[in-house]
Amino acid sequence: MRELGELFGATDESDAENVLATAVAEGFVRQTAEGYVVDNPRLLRVGADLVATGVPLEAVLERRRLLKEELDVVAAGFVELVATHVFEPLGERIPASEMPRLAELVRRLRPLAGEAVSVELADAMDRQVQERLREWMGRVLEHLGADARPSGAAPIPEGRDGAPAPETDD
Repeated sequence: MRELGELFGATDESDAENVLATAVAEGFVRQTAEGYVVDNPRLLRVGADLVATGVPLEAVLERRRLLKEELDVVAAGFVELVATHVFEPLGERIPASEMPRLAELVRRLRPLAGEAVSVELADAMDRQVQERLREWMGRVLEHLGADARPSGAAPIPEGRDGAPAPETDD
């Protein structure tokens, strides 16, 4: 219990107990006869890392709840896509000759959907971060005034999709 509390920035035993109760209620941790079990250590680590950066635990948990809901919709979309275009055309009685192909599709559906989500999420994160950075930099420059940029200073070059070009060791 203390380890979990420390992971989420608990300062005392009471705080650690509250963190544990919240983690159990949110499904990050479950109680067994032997103690507590973390079913998804990677997800727990993400939450702890966000809390360590200064994001309040409640905000992290709310984002997780929303993410689960949003991803349920995405997952349902992939399942419906395959059901509509692959299974339903086969009719009620699926031919035995189709079983190996369908079994392989079912086996591959999760990794395929995961890859698509990962690619789209990476692109969306790039767009969102760039948009936010432009807003923040615009406010900083506005605050500093028009003469804040040194003469001759070049703008940051953009790479693919408006993201800053990677730095190189020339």
